[in-house]
Amino acid sequence: MDETTKILFTSGLAFFTSIVAAYITTIITVQLSLRRFRSEHWWERKAEVYGGLLDALYDLQQHAASIIREQEPSDEERREFETRSKKARAEIQKFQTIGAFIISDKVWNLVDDMQKERDNNIYQRAQDFYDMVDEDELILSRYISKFREQIRKDLKITD
Repeated sequence: MDETTKILFTSGLAFFTSIVAAYITTIITVQLSLRRFRSEHWWERKAEVYGGLLDALYDLQQHAASIIREQEPSDEERREFETRSKKARAEIQKFQTIGAFIISDKVWNLVDDMQKERDNNIYQRAQDFYDMVDEDELILSRYISKFREQIRKDLKITD
């Protein structure tokens, strides 16, 4: 090979190597960007579902606490508590159904345990309305704390 051929061959090889390296780098960069985008989008969906769940529980817990402060709930307040309790239960079941592929197993189990405990308190035990609402408020408060702790772990939120 003469000198010109060697230079052309070396230049061509360097150019080809640069093109291949650029192509591989581009593919890797795009893949990593897409993975990050999906991960961030997934995190946002989880946060949305968990936020809705906590909103429903907090609303119900606050309503129960307001009834407790009144000492003698009226018939209307009793009906409203039952209506809100059913609505919150439906909302929680909606989150379980819609968020089934988003909610972690640990949060799922907490929801299940809470629902069983609330059902036992509201529908199974014979007690007066005030005691039932008081116990329900305690159950909700306890589980809201458990949910917050588990959701922070699931979303990898640190202080």
